[in-house]
Amino acid sequence: MSDLPPIRHRLRFPAPWTHDFEVETRLDTDGCRSLELAMAVWTPGSYLVREYARHVEGLVAEDERGVLLAVRKTRKNRWRIECAGASAVVVRYTLHARELSVRTNWVDAELALLAPAATFLFDPAQPSRPHEVRIAPYEHWTAVECPLPLVRDGAELVFRAPDYDSLVDAPILAGGLEIHERSVEGRALRLVMAGDLTRWDGAAAADACARIVATQARFWAGLPYEEYRFFNVVLEAGGGLEHRDSTVLLSGRHVYAQRREYRRWLGTASHEHFHVWNVKRLRPLELGPFDYENENLTRGLWFAEGATSYYDELLLRRSGLVSVEEYLEELGEFLSRYLATPGRLVQPLAESSYDAWIKLYRPDANSNNSRISYYTKGAVLCFLLDAELRTRTGDRVTLDDWMRAAYARWSQAFGFAEGELEALATELAGAELSAFFERALHGVDELDLGPALAAFGLRFAPETLPAPAWLGIAARAREGRIFVEEVRRHGPAWSAGVSPEDELLALDGLRLDPADWSARIEALPVGLPLELLLARRGRIRRVSVVLRPQPQRVRKLEFDPAASAEVQARRASWLAELA
Repeated sequence: MSDLPPIRHRLRFPAPWTHDFEVETRLDTDGCRSLELAMAVWTPGSYLVREYARHVEGLVAEDERGVLLAVRKTRKNRWRIECAGASAVVVRYTLHARELSVRTNWVDAELALLAPAATFLFDPAQPSRPHEVRIAPYEHWTAVECPLPLVRDGAELVFRAPDYDSLVDAPILAGGLEIHERSVEGRALRLVMAGDLTRWDGAAAADACARIVATQARFWAGLPYEEYRFFNVVLEAGGGLEHRDSTVLLSGRHVYAQRREYRRWLGTASHEHFHVWNVKRLRPLELGPFDYENENLTRGLWFAEGATSYYDELLLRRSGLVSVEEYLEELGEFLSRYLATPGRLVQPLAESSYDAWIKLYRPDANSNNSRISYYTKGAVLCFLLDAELRTRTGDRVTLDDWMRAAYARWSQAFGFAEGELEALATELAGAELSAFFERALHGVDELDLGPALAAFGLRFAPETLPAPAWLGIAARAREGRIFVEEVRRHGPAWSAGVSPEDELLALDGLRLDPADWSARIEALPVGLPLELLLARRGRIRRVSVVLRPQPQRVRKLEFDPAASAEVQARRASWLAELA
């Protein structure tokens, strides 16, 4: 703990239905003539500059007697305050909070969900300075939850963070909260729910979260925290964001009642909790100490997010929360989506990680053609590597061992450097794997899934029906009309000159109906020239298009009946529940 005096923040919510709230920040000046305060431009776990300062309104500064001090904005996210001999400075501003996501602020009369990076000013010259957060909740809210230590409990709650990093890693949820407490290996677990909970069984969801935690504790051989919170905010939204000792999940009122949607919610909870180890304590060297005012570029997100994406569903299966059949269904859909993304043959995986700040969170009509997500291909790499390690070592070494070895080696250090994870895999395998990583991590050639599927005794179920006709577009109906959103590279529409935002009118003389246009196309013959009528910026155009068989469909994975006894034993071990 730093011996520097803390920066003290106070949050007030006098009229939350306006989506505004008030922030007051007090700090000692230590006799300086001027000081500069900053607001983060991004938050860890979500790699995009989000410009949080754009929501700051009416920032003013005063001395301890209430005399206004001169304030000048020096950068998009910095303010310099002339102290004029004051021993302490008080800064006040209002934040507008109506951007519902796991990485931004949302305030209304029902609840407040706050991302600290988007809320609090900090001293960029002293990032290790402690912070105190005093919260005066709206009178109709019943509770406030935050992972920071609570140092005072009264009309106003006071939480304390030892430094700015810890503050940023502590989301705040306030409102009419429903809290379910569990214990796993002697550690406290809280499922904190807010929003429309009418169709949620919070107790059952808390039990499921406890099983996820227990399974991952067995995987990693222990829990590195004393207390953990799953924040589940039910506001008809989605997403998840990891923090050191908590996660924020967004969901909808019907999620719990729909098995498929609930499975996905469990998968997100599993994913974010796995980050307790992978990212929050085992991380790429470039992700710490954080630079909160600029991009933190790294080629290591394929491991940080890709390995986590591989294990989120797999550990759900090992927890017993999903069946083998459900897991294979999810894995089959996942691999199918990967194979249906043309960008996998364009952008190397390591580059996908490095370009996260300019590509992943800024998708456009050409994104699927030009890039691959490090979540997706990173998970595919881990699936292939798991099979590679098992087959090369006679099942003595698995990807589980690689993960645990990496954690033991680098979780207490500054992080792993580029190339060290690959070297560790070679070390554990007792065989050179540089060619594997060169192809999977740095290359763009097609990755062969066949050997990995065979290693686990899996296969794609044989096709029983011919592939339907394919135009090679993604489109959406709007106001009774059909608009192209995406044109797949080298597909029939791409070859015919169709562009995003074109309106589809008719095919081969018959008008396309927004209700069934895709089914109509799938039923047409392939290989014959057809006339496509479309409108582009109001001008009617006719193009000739030749439909082809759909190249990639969602495929079902199944057990290979020809798998040997050795392979069946490997598969059983891979999918087995962790006792």
